[in-house]
Amino acid sequence: MGIRIQRFIILLQSSALVSLLAAGGAFAQDATKYDVRYCGLGLQGSAVDFAKSSPNLIKIYKNQAKFYNESYQSYKKMNWNINLIAKDDAAGKDNNLGLVHVLTSENTDTQSYIDPRDNLKRYNVSYSFGINTILFDISALQVKAVIPSIINYNESYTKDPTPAEISAAYAKLFNGFADSNSALSRWVGSVSEIPLNNDIRGSMAVAPVVLSDAVKAELLTTRATSQQSPEAFARNLTAKYEALLAKTFKKPIVPVVFGASGDGKPSSQYVANIPDCLGANQVSMSLPDPSYELRLTVDLLSSGKVQHELSEMADRSRGTVQTELDYGGRYITKIVAVESQVVDDQLVRGGKVLDERTFRFARSLRFTGDREINSYAQYEKLSSTFLQDLLNNYTTQDKKWIKSHMSAAVTDKKARDNGTVAKSWKKLIAETMLIKSVNDKEKAK
Repeated sequence: MGIRIQRFIILLQSSALVSLLAAGGAFAQDATKYDVRYCGLGLQGSAVDFAKSSPNLIKIYKNQAKFYNESYQSYKKMNWNINLIAKDDAAGKDNNLGLVHVLTSENTDTQSYIDPRDNLKRYNVSYSFGINTILFDISALQVKAVIPSIINYNESYTKDPTPAEISAAYAKLFNGFADSNSALSRWVGSVSEIPLNNDIRGSMAVAPVVLSDAVKAELLTTRATSQQSPEAFARNLTAKYEALLAKTFKKPIVPVVFGASGDGKPSSQYVANIPDCLGANQVSMSLPDPSYELRLTVDLLSSGKVQHELSEMADRSRGTVQTELDYGGRYITKIVAVESQVVDDQLVRGGKVLDERTFRFARSLRFTGDREINSYAQYEKLSSTFLQDLLNNYTTQDKKWIKSHMSAAVTDKKARDNGTVAKSWKKLIAETMLIKSVNDKEKAK
Protein backbone atom coordinates (compact mmCIF):
# COMPACT_ATOMS: atom_id res chain seq x y z
CA MET A 1 0.00 0.00 0.00
CA GLY A 2 3.03 2.26 0.00
CA ILE A 3 2.71 3.11 3.66
CA ARG A 4 5.39 3.74 6.25
CA ILE A 5 4.50 4.50 9.84
CA GLN A 6 6.38 7.67 10.69
CA ARG A 7 5.46 8.58 14.22
CA PHE A 8 2.68 8.71 16.78
CA ILE A 9 2.04 11.90 18.69
CA ILE A 10 -0.47 11.97 21.50
CA LEU A 11 -1.61 15.48 22.13
CA LEU A 12 -3.37 14.58 25.27
CA GLN A 13 -4.61 17.87 25.76
CA SER A 14 -6.77 15.98 27.99
CA SER A 15 -8.01 16.30 31.27
CA ALA A 16 -10.05 17.78 33.83
CA LEU A 17 -11.91 15.08 35.08
CA VAL A 18 -10.21 12.45 36.84
CA SER A 19 -9.79 12.10 40.46
CA LEU A 20 -11.60 9.24 39.34
CA LEU A 21 -9.10 7.25 37.48
CA ALA A 22 -6.81 5.23 39.55
CA ALA A 23 -7.88 2.18 41.41
CA GLY A 24 -5.46 -0.18 43.01
CA GLY A 25 -3.95 -3.25 41.44
CA ALA A 26 -6.70 -5.54 40.22
CA PHE A 27 -9.69 -3.44 41.17
CA ALA A 28 -9.91 -4.69 44.75
CA GLN A 29 -12.79 -2.84 46.39
CA ASP A 30 -11.69 0.16 48.41
CA ALA A 31 -14.20 2.09 50.49
CA THR A 32 -12.23 5.30 50.01
CA LYS A 33 -12.71 5.20 46.23
CA TYR A 34 -15.76 5.66 44.06
CA ASP A 35 -17.44 2.57 42.64
CA VAL A 36 -17.83 3.41 38.97
CA ARG A 37 -19.55 1.35 36.31
CA TYR A 38 -17.51 1.16 33.12
CA CYS A 39 -19.67 2.12 30.12
CA GLY A 40 -17.16 1.65 27.31
CA LEU A 41 -17.41 3.75 24.13
CA GLY A 42 -20.01 6.33 23.21
CA LEU A 43 -20.38 9.16 20.73
CA GLN A 44 -21.32 12.81 21.06
CA GLY A 45 -24.45 14.22 19.48
CA SER A 46 -26.80 12.35 17.17
CA ALA A 47 -25.53 9.22 15.44
CA VAL A 48 -26.72 10.53 12.05
CA ASP A 49 -24.76 13.79 12.32
CA PHE A 50 -21.73 12.00 13.73
CA ALA A 51 -21.63 9.52 10.85
CA LYS A 52 -21.54 12.43 8.37
CA SER A 53 -18.77 14.36 10.10
CA SER A 54 -16.68 11.39 11.31
CA PRO A 55 -17.00 8.51 8.80
CA ASN A 56 -13.98 6.66 10.17
CA LEU A 57 -14.76 6.95 13.87
CA ILE A 58 -18.33 5.76 13.33
CA LYS A 59 -16.86 2.39 12.24
CA ILE A 60 -14.89 2.19 15.50
CA TYR A 61 -18.03 3.07 17.46
CA LYS A 62 -20.04 0.31 15.80
CA ASN A 63 -17.47 -2.21 16.98
CA GLN A 64 -18.10 -1.33 20.63
CA ALA A 65 -17.77 -4.88 21.98
CA LYS A 66 -14.16 -5.15 20.80
CA PHE A 67 -13.24 -1.78 22.31
CA TYR A 68 -15.01 -2.60 25.58
CA ASN A 69 -13.37 -5.98 26.10
CA GLU A 70 -9.84 -4.88 25.18
CA SER A 71 -9.99 -1.63 27.14
CA TYR A 72 -11.45 -3.21 30.28
CA GLN A 73 -8.80 -5.91 30.34
CA SER A 74 -6.15 -3.23 29.90
CA TYR A 75 -7.57 -1.09 32.70
CA LYS A 76 -7.34 -3.99 35.14
CA LYS A 77 -3.56 -3.66 34.95
CA MET A 78 -3.59 0.05 35.69
CA ASN A 79 -3.50 1.95 38.96
CA TRP A 80 -6.58 4.18 38.95
CA ASN A 81 -8.11 5.91 41.97
CA ILE A 82 -11.54 4.40 41.35
CA ASN A 83 -13.13 1.00 41.64
CA LEU A 84 -14.05 0.37 38.01
CA ILE A 85 -16.76 -2.27 37.68
CA ALA A 86 -17.82 -4.10 34.51
CA LYS A 87 -21.23 -3.12 33.14
CA ASP A 88 -22.73 -6.58 33.76
CA ASP A 89 -21.09 -7.19 37.14
CA ALA A 90 -23.73 -7.65 39.86
CA ALA A 91 -21.49 -5.67 42.22
CA GLY A 92 -22.28 -2.53 40.29
CA LYS A 93 -26.01 -2.95 39.76
CA ASP A 94 -26.89 -0.37 42.42
CA ASN A 95 -24.04 1.97 41.52
CA ASN A 96 -25.12 5.33 40.06
CA LEU A 97 -21.77 6.55 38.72
CA GLY A 98 -20.60 5.66 35.23
CA LEU A 99 -17.46 6.27 33.19
CA VAL A 100 -17.59 6.45 29.40
CA HIS A 101 -15.24 7.50 26.61
CA VAL A 102 -17.21 9.61 24.12
CA LEU A 103 -15.91 10.13 20.57
CA THR A 104 -16.40 13.74 19.47
CA SER A 105 -14.82 14.39 16.05
CA GLU A 106 -12.13 13.40 13.56
CA ASN A 107 -9.83 15.35 11.27
CA THR A 108 -7.50 14.08 8.54
CA ASP A 109 -4.98 16.52 7.03
CA THR A 110 -2.79 15.51 4.07
CA GLN A 111 0.27 17.56 3.09
CA SER A 112 2.65 16.65 0.29
CA TYR A 113 6.37 17.42 0.19
CA ILE A 114 9.44 16.70 -1.92
CA ASP A 115 11.93 14.43 -0.20
CA PRO A 116 15.36 16.07 -0.78
CA ARG A 117 17.05 12.66 -0.63
CA ASP A 118 15.50 11.38 -3.85
CA ASN A 119 13.39 14.34 -5.11
CA LEU A 120 10.28 12.15 -4.97
CA LYS A 121 6.91 13.32 -3.73
CA ARG A 122 5.74 12.07 -0.33
CA TYR A 123 2.52 12.55 1.63
CA ASN A 124 2.47 13.29 5.33
CA VAL A 125 -0.95 12.60 6.84
CA SER A 126 -1.93 13.98 10.23
CA TYR A 127 -4.78 12.11 11.91
CA SER A 128 -6.58 13.73 14.80
CA PHE A 129 -9.65 12.82 16.82
CA GLY A 130 -11.37 14.07 19.94
CA ILE A 131 -12.48 11.84 22.80
CA ASN A 132 -14.10 12.97 26.05
CA THR A 133 -13.85 10.87 29.20
CA ILE A 134 -17.00 11.53 31.19
CA LEU A 135 -18.01 10.76 34.77
CA PHE A 136 -21.80 10.89 35.05
CA ASP A 137 -24.74 9.96 37.26
CA ILE A 138 -26.50 7.10 35.48
CA SER A 139 -29.82 7.51 37.29
CA ALA A 140 -30.06 11.31 37.32
CA LEU A 141 -28.47 11.68 33.85
CA GLN A 142 -26.17 14.39 35.14
CA VAL A 143 -22.60 14.99 33.96
CA LYS A 144 -20.21 15.24 36.90
CA ALA A 145 -16.93 15.90 35.09
CA VAL A 146 -15.39 15.82 31.62
CA ILE A 147 -11.80 15.29 30.43
CA PRO A 148 -11.56 16.46 26.83
CA SER A 149 -8.65 14.93 24.91
CA ILE A 150 -7.33 15.22 21.38
CA ILE A 151 -5.09 12.46 20.05
CA ASN A 152 -2.85 13.30 17.09
CA TYR A 153 -0.61 10.97 15.12
CA ASN A 154 1.15 11.01 11.74
CA GLU A 155 1.84 8.55 8.96
CA SER A 156 3.96 9.00 5.85
CA TYR A 157 2.87 7.59 2.49
CA THR A 158 4.52 7.26 -0.91
CA LYS A 159 1.22 8.16 -2.57
CA ASP A 160 -1.93 10.04 -1.71
CA PRO A 161 -3.75 7.69 0.74
CA THR A 162 -7.03 6.16 -0.30
CA PRO A 163 -10.19 6.31 1.87
CA ALA A 164 -9.60 2.64 2.73
CA GLU A 165 -6.05 3.36 3.91
CA ILE A 166 -7.26 6.30 5.99
CA SER A 167 -9.93 4.13 7.59
CA ALA A 168 -7.34 1.41 8.30
CA ALA A 169 -5.09 3.97 10.00
CA TYR A 170 -7.84 4.94 12.46
CA ALA A 171 -8.62 1.27 13.12
CA LYS A 172 -4.93 0.55 13.75
CA LEU A 173 -4.81 3.20 16.45
CA PHE A 174 -7.71 1.62 18.34
CA ASN A 175 -5.93 -1.74 18.32
CA GLY A 176 -3.25 -0.34 20.60
CA PHE A 177 -4.37 -1.48 24.06
CA ALA A 178 -1.94 -4.41 24.03
CA ASP A 179 1.00 -2.13 23.20
CA SER A 180 2.12 -0.01 26.14
CA ASN A 181 3.90 2.38 23.75
CA SER A 182 0.90 3.00 21.50
CA ALA A 183 -0.86 6.35 21.31
CA LEU A 184 -3.99 4.77 22.78
CA SER A 185 -2.20 3.34 25.81
CA ARG A 186 -0.33 6.59 26.41
CA TRP A 187 -3.62 8.50 26.27
CA VAL A 188 -5.21 6.22 28.87
CA GLY A 189 -2.14 6.47 31.06
CA SER A 190 -2.21 10.26 30.92
CA VAL A 191 -5.92 10.46 31.69
CA SER A 192 -5.55 8.12 34.64
CA GLU A 193 -3.07 10.50 36.28
CA ILE A 194 -5.51 13.42 36.42
CA PRO A 195 -7.59 13.88 39.58
CA LEU A 196 -11.30 13.32 39.06
CA ASN A 197 -13.89 13.74 41.75
CA ASN A 198 -17.64 13.69 42.17
CA ASP A 199 -17.81 17.45 42.73
CA ILE A 200 -19.11 19.76 40.00
CA ARG A 201 -18.01 22.95 41.73
CA GLY A 202 -15.12 24.87 40.24
CA SER A 203 -15.64 23.59 36.70
CA MET A 204 -14.62 25.75 33.75
CA ALA A 205 -15.75 26.39 30.21
CA VAL A 206 -14.29 27.70 26.98
CA ALA A 207 -16.49 29.97 24.89
CA PRO A 208 -16.62 29.18 21.15
CA VAL A 209 -13.58 30.85 19.56
CA VAL A 210 -14.45 34.06 17.69
CA LEU A 211 -12.77 35.00 14.39
CA SER A 212 -12.61 38.57 13.09
CA ASP A 213 -13.74 39.28 9.53
CA ALA A 214 -10.10 39.82 8.54
CA VAL A 215 -9.14 36.39 9.90
CA LYS A 216 -12.03 34.69 8.13
CA ALA A 217 -10.90 36.28 4.84
CA GLU A 218 -7.27 35.18 5.41
CA LEU A 219 -8.33 31.58 6.11
CA LEU A 220 -10.46 31.46 2.98
CA THR A 221 -7.45 32.67 0.99
CA THR A 222 -4.96 30.19 2.44
CA ARG A 223 -7.04 27.03 2.78
CA ALA A 224 -6.08 24.03 0.62
CA THR A 225 -9.41 22.16 0.71
CA SER A 226 -13.08 23.02 1.15
CA GLN A 227 -13.01 21.31 4.55
CA GLN A 228 -10.56 23.95 5.77
CA SER A 229 -13.17 26.59 6.49
CA PRO A 230 -13.25 29.42 9.04
CA GLU A 231 -16.01 27.48 10.84
CA ALA A 232 -13.82 24.37 11.05
CA PHE A 233 -10.89 26.49 12.25
CA ALA A 234 -12.95 27.97 15.09
CA ARG A 235 -14.46 24.60 16.03
CA ASN A 236 -11.10 22.78 16.10
CA LEU A 237 -9.37 25.58 18.01
CA THR A 238 -12.18 25.61 20.58
CA ALA A 239 -11.76 21.86 21.12
CA LYS A 240 -8.00 22.26 21.52
CA TYR A 241 -8.50 25.11 23.97
CA GLU A 242 -10.80 22.92 26.09
CA ALA A 243 -8.33 20.05 26.12
CA LEU A 244 -5.35 22.28 26.88
CA LEU A 245 -7.25 24.06 29.64
CA ALA A 246 -8.21 20.78 31.27
CA LYS A 247 -4.65 19.48 31.06
CA THR A 248 -2.99 22.65 32.35
CA PHE A 249 -5.45 23.76 35.03
CA LYS A 250 -6.46 20.24 36.13
CA LYS A 251 -10.10 21.33 36.41
CA PRO A 252 -13.41 19.84 35.18
CA ILE A 253 -14.52 21.20 31.82
CA VAL A 254 -18.06 22.05 30.71
CA PRO A 255 -17.82 21.42 26.94
CA VAL A 256 -19.13 23.59 24.13
CA VAL A 257 -21.92 21.93 22.16
CA PHE A 258 -21.50 22.12 18.38
CA GLY A 259 -24.46 21.81 16.03
CA ALA A 260 -24.54 19.98 12.71
CA SER A 261 -23.77 23.26 10.89
CA GLY A 262 -20.56 23.68 12.90
CA ASP A 263 -21.80 26.48 15.15
CA GLY A 264 -20.81 26.29 18.80
CA LYS A 265 -22.79 27.52 21.77
CA PRO A 266 -23.06 27.04 25.52
CA SER A 267 -25.63 24.52 26.59
CA SER A 268 -27.15 23.09 29.73
CA GLN A 269 -27.43 19.66 28.09
CA TYR A 270 -24.92 17.13 26.76
CA VAL A 271 -26.33 14.84 24.05
CA ALA A 272 -24.60 11.49 23.64
CA ASN A 273 -25.05 7.83 22.81
CA ILE A 274 -23.88 5.48 25.60
CA PRO A 275 -25.23 2.07 24.53
CA ASP A 276 -23.33 -0.08 27.05
CA CYS A 277 -25.08 1.52 30.03
CA LEU A 278 -28.03 3.54 28.72
CA GLY A 279 -29.34 1.55 25.76
CA ALA A 280 -29.48 2.19 22.02
CA ASN A 281 -31.15 5.61 22.08
CA GLN A 282 -29.29 8.87 22.52
CA VAL A 283 -29.72 10.62 25.85
CA SER A 284 -29.50 14.17 27.07
CA MET A 285 -27.58 14.73 30.31
CA SER A 286 -27.56 17.94 32.32
CA LEU A 287 -24.29 19.86 32.49
CA PRO A 288 -23.06 21.80 35.51
CA ASP A 289 -22.85 25.58 35.29
CA PRO A 290 -19.16 26.58 35.10
CA SER A 291 -17.61 28.97 37.57
CA TYR A 292 -15.35 30.57 34.96
CA GLU A 293 -15.33 30.88 31.18
CA LEU A 294 -12.23 31.55 29.07
CA ARG A 295 -12.74 33.42 25.81
CA LEU A 296 -10.55 33.92 22.76
CA THR A 297 -10.87 36.17 19.72
CA VAL A 298 -8.46 35.60 16.84
CA ASP A 299 -8.15 39.20 15.70
CA LEU A 300 -5.44 39.00 13.04
CA LEU A 301 -3.43 36.37 11.15
CA SER A 302 -0.63 37.17 8.71
CA SER A 303 2.41 35.56 7.06
CA GLY A 304 5.64 36.52 5.30
CA LYS A 305 8.33 34.83 3.24
CA VAL A 306 12.11 35.29 3.07
CA GLN A 307 14.64 33.24 1.08
CA HIS A 308 18.39 32.93 1.71
CA GLU A 309 21.01 31.51 -0.62
CA LEU A 310 23.11 28.66 0.79
CA SER A 311 26.57 27.56 -0.20
CA GLU A 312 26.21 24.54 -2.45
CA MET A 313 27.21 21.15 -1.08
CA ALA A 314 28.88 18.52 -3.26
CA ASP A 315 25.93 16.12 -3.20
CA ARG A 316 23.36 18.97 -3.39
CA SER A 317 21.51 17.14 -0.57
CA ARG A 318 20.33 20.26 1.19
CA GLY A 319 19.55 22.42 -1.83
CA THR A 320 20.88 25.92 -2.53
CA VAL A 321 18.08 28.04 -1.05
CA GLN A 322 16.66 28.18 2.46
CA THR A 323 13.10 29.41 2.75
CA GLU A 324 11.77 31.03 5.91
CA LEU A 325 8.03 31.42 6.37
CA ASP A 326 6.88 33.64 9.22
CA TYR A 327 3.41 33.31 10.74
CA GLY A 328 1.96 35.73 13.26
CA GLY A 329 -1.31 36.39 15.04
CA ARG A 330 -3.00 38.87 17.34
CA TYR A 331 -5.25 37.39 20.02
CA ILE A 332 -7.68 38.90 22.50
CA THR A 333 -8.10 36.84 25.67
CA LYS A 334 -10.65 37.07 28.48
CA ILE A 335 -11.42 35.31 31.75
CA VAL A 336 -15.03 35.77 32.89
CA ALA A 337 -16.84 34.94 36.13
CA VAL A 338 -19.90 33.17 34.77
CA GLU A 339 -23.49 34.24 35.20
CA SER A 340 -25.88 32.14 33.13
CA GLN A 341 -29.45 32.83 32.08
CA VAL A 342 -31.92 31.43 29.56
CA VAL A 343 -33.06 33.82 26.82
CA ASP A 344 -35.61 32.61 24.26
CA ASP A 345 -34.92 29.01 25.30
CA GLN A 346 -31.17 29.51 24.69
CA LEU A 347 -28.54 29.38 27.42
CA VAL A 348 -26.55 32.61 27.51
CA ARG A 349 -23.40 33.06 29.57
CA GLY A 350 -22.45 36.52 30.73
CA GLY A 351 -20.78 37.82 33.83
CA LYS A 352 -17.95 40.00 35.00
CA VAL A 353 -14.77 40.19 32.92
CA LEU A 354 -11.94 39.46 35.37
CA ASP A 355 -9.07 39.75 32.90
CA GLU A 356 -8.77 41.00 29.30
CA ARG A 357 -5.53 41.20 27.30
CA THR A 358 -4.31 41.53 23.71
CA PHE A 359 -1.23 39.54 22.72
CA ARG A 360 0.88 38.96 19.63
CA PHE A 361 2.44 35.62 18.81
CA ALA A 362 4.75 34.53 15.97
CA ARG A 363 6.48 31.41 14.75
CA SER A 364 8.83 30.64 11.82
CA LEU A 365 9.17 27.62 9.56
CA ARG A 366 12.52 27.07 7.81
CA PHE A 367 13.36 24.49 5.15
CA THR A 368 15.49 23.85 2.08
CA GLY A 369 14.32 22.48 -1.24
CA ASP A 370 10.70 22.38 -2.37
CA ARG A 371 7.85 21.85 0.03
CA GLU A 372 4.13 22.39 -0.24
CA ILE A 373 3.11 24.33 2.86
CA ASN A 374 -0.50 24.60 3.95
CA SER A 375 -0.71 28.05 5.55
CA TYR A 376 -4.16 27.31 6.97
CA ALA A 377 -2.67 24.38 8.90
CA GLN A 378 0.25 26.56 10.01
CA TYR A 379 -2.22 29.10 11.40
CA GLU A 380 -3.87 26.27 13.36
CA LYS A 381 -0.51 25.22 14.82
CA LEU A 382 0.39 28.83 15.61
CA SER A 383 -2.89 29.44 17.44
CA SER A 384 -2.85 26.19 19.45
CA THR A 385 0.79 26.82 20.46
CA PHE A 386 -0.20 30.30 21.60
CA LEU A 387 -2.98 28.85 23.75
CA GLN A 388 -0.61 26.39 25.44
CA ASP A 389 1.88 29.20 26.10
CA LEU A 390 -0.88 31.44 27.44
CA LEU A 391 -2.22 28.82 29.85
CA ASN A 392 1.27 27.94 31.09
CA ASN A 393 2.00 31.60 31.75
CA TYR A 394 -1.34 32.15 33.46
CA THR A 395 -0.03 29.73 36.09
CA THR A 396 3.58 30.97 36.26
CA GLN A 397 2.88 34.71 35.77
CA ASP A 398 6.11 35.06 33.74
CA LYS A 399 6.80 38.80 33.36
CA LYS A 400 9.27 38.23 30.51
CA TRP A 401 6.67 36.32 28.46
CA ILE A 402 4.04 38.99 29.10
CA LYS A 403 6.40 41.78 28.01
CA SER A 404 7.57 39.89 24.93
CA HIS A 405 4.05 39.07 23.71
CA MET A 406 2.04 42.16 24.63
CA SER A 407 0.53 43.48 21.38
CA ALA A 408 1.56 46.89 20.04
CA ALA A 409 -2.17 47.53 19.73
CA VAL A 410 -2.18 48.02 23.52
CA THR A 411 -1.24 51.68 24.03
CA ASP A 412 -2.34 52.18 27.65
CA LYS A 413 0.86 52.24 29.75
CA LYS A 414 -0.78 50.59 32.74
CA ALA A 415 -2.15 47.76 30.61
CA ARG A 416 1.32 47.25 29.09
CA ASP A 417 3.11 47.07 32.45
CA ASN A 418 4.18 43.43 32.65
CA GLY A 419 4.71 43.57 36.42
CA THR A 420 1.16 44.79 36.99
CA VAL A 421 -0.24 42.12 34.69
CA ALA A 422 1.77 39.41 36.45
CA LYS A 423 0.51 40.52 39.87
CA SER A 424 -3.10 40.57 38.68
CA TRP A 425 -2.72 37.07 37.23
CA LYS A 426 -1.25 35.78 40.47
CA LYS A 427 -4.17 37.18 42.43
CA LEU A 428 -6.77 35.83 39.99
CA ILE A 429 -5.28 32.52 38.83
CA ALA A 430 -3.33 31.37 41.88
CA GLU A 431 -5.27 32.92 44.76
CA THR A 432 -8.88 33.21 43.55
CA MET A 433 -9.13 30.32 41.06
CA LEU A 434 -6.64 28.20 43.07
CA ILE A 435 -4.75 27.00 39.99
CA LYS A 436 -1.28 25.63 40.67
CA SER A 437 1.64 26.04 38.32
CA VAL A 438 3.43 23.03 36.85
CA ASN A 439 6.34 23.66 39.25
CA ASP A 440 4.00 23.69 42.25
CA LYS A 441 2.41 20.42 41.12
CA GLU A 442 5.81 18.77 40.80
CA LYS A 443 6.83 19.91 44.30
CA ALA A 444 3.61 18.47 45.74
CA LYS A 445 4.39 14.97 44.45
